[in-house]
Amino acid sequence: MDEIVLVPVHQHTNEEVEKKGDVLLKKPPLFRDATRPMFTSLELEDLFSHPLHYTFRKIQVIGKGAFAKVYLARIHDRPDKGFFAIKITENVSKNPKTVHHLANEILLMEKCRNHDNIVKYFATHRYSVRDEIWMVMEYCTCSLQDLLVGDLGEKYIRLFTFQLLNALSFLAQNSIVHRDFKSANVLVKVDESSNDIMVKLADFGLAVVVNGPRSGKSVCGSRFWMAPEMLKNEGYGCKADLWALGCVMFEMMDTSPPYYEHNSIKAMFYTVTKGAASIRQPHRWTTQMHDFLGAIFQVDPDARPSADELLKHPWVNNKELHNMDHSQMKDILRSASFMKIFDTSVYV
Repeated sequence: MDEIVLVPVHQHTNEEVEKKGDVLLKKPPLFRDATRPMFTSLELEDLFSHPLHYTFRKIQVIGKGAFAKVYLARIHDRPDKGFFAIKITENVSKNPKTVHHLANEILLMEKCRNHDNIVKYFATHRYSVRDEIWMVMEYCTCSLQDLLVGDLGEKYIRLFTFQLLNALSFLAQNSIVHRDFKSANVLVKVDESSNDIMVKLADFGLAVVVNGPRSGKSVCGSRFWMAPEMLKNEGYGCKADLWALGCVMFEMMDTSPPYYEHNSIKAMFYTVTKGAASIRQPHRWTTQMHDFLGAIFQVDPDARPSADELLKHPWVNNKELHNMDHSQMKDILRSASFMKIFDTSVYV
């Protein structure tokens, strides 16, 4: 079993310390414009040394990317602290650009740390001996993509859409565009305090700060979820994420995003020329839901409502959201959590 003690690499002065239970978190440097691509060595040193003072034990890999793996982990001899997700980026000295992208991701997640529908970030440490950077985050049971094998039904699609709109409203207020919004980057868990089902936006590796509704220029993200204005290279802003939310709704309704039956090039062409695809079995969904989806799938971003405007739509501005029986969904999540944690074939 692998383990590491996360400790400071140098002393910090004049910093706020925020107490979460008995977990002390040091605040990173003042949030900055994430469009700036490079950081100084001193800024990076400061950013990568805000640790949790515990020994973590890795349990198993729960996610993989091009440059990093995400591990399920827990604190040694402190099972009462529950589980954490630790993103470990390897060979960082050989990939300086990756380090700068990770620094940008950390700053943005720090900015969003207290939002209920965004995965909580705790601390980061550069472990020089292993040439790794460890990023400690909130653990969630599964991704929304994992739940698409079953029939969510309109009530859960509405609940999850409402919560994700709250996350996107917060990002828009801070001029942040996620740029990789899809079901695989939406995580699900049962909230310990309220006992409610929560979805949380994760993976800010491609996120940036924009200066206006058309100031984003780089074409990036996952092709089936890209907004028309991004594909047409017309400039984009926070409303590009709303189009992607529509695609996530499409996934929840139809198990896959629009035009997923085509190759990605043809799907992008159809998105630009035709807008969103038609839902199969449209009779399953209410008129209000169709109206909401039509609003979010406006090809012209100027005609597309903002997140705050969409939160006023009667489909999500609905008292039924607060009177739901979650017992069946909790059973599904408990089963997913049990299988993940006790799959010893992938124990590290």
